[in-house]
Amino acid sequence: AYVTKLMEVRAAHPALFGGKRINLAQSATLYVDLKQSFSEQVVYLLNTGTTETTYDLSGAALSGTKVKDLMTDEVISDLTAVPAPALTGRLLLVQP
Repeated sequence: AYVTKLMEVRAAHPALFGGKRINLAQSATLYVDLKQSFSEQVVYLLNTGTTETTYDLSGAALSGTKVKDLMTDEVISDLTAVPAPALTGRLLLVQP
């Protein structure tokens, strides 16, 4: 069911399947990309570490002031500390 949902999310968001990729961060345990098309921006946030961390998206060139997790529908309005759970990837749609 999880993989099916991932494929549905990918198909529904042009930034994911045909957007331009801009790397925002890369370290030993955190990887962050901004995928953007003409109509939307999606942040891919991957934490390969075994402890939860946060990432500051406030300095990124985003077209909105909050993000929505496309898998869980959680809306995050504090872009200075976006949660990155351990061993988890997130797809975050930028919203106004």
